[in-house]
Amino acid sequence: MLIVTAHLGPFDSVGQLRALHGYRFTTLTKRTVPALIDAIVHAVRTSRGLRIEAESYGAVTRILQALRRGELVGLVADRGGSGSCCRLIRS
Repeated sequence: MLIVTAHLGPFDSVGQLRALHGYRFTTLTKRTVPALIDAIVHAVRTSRGLRIEAESYGAVTRILQALRRGELVGLVADRGGSGSCCRLIRS
């Protein structure tokens, strides 16, 4: 199941709550802060079972595989960007 939301408040808490209830929940993210801060945020987000796919080569394929397995996938719809995610699909 694909869950799409706006980038408002602690949107990743939905994934953490679902993971706490036994659902496998994965989200696609992109680093927008310095590496140290990103590592801390990543640790907090994954501490309750949320799985994070960093925007990188193969990430979209892994997201599609999670959907095929019947897992929950969360995406933030209002993130601006350079279209790099689309380039990942074409790669």
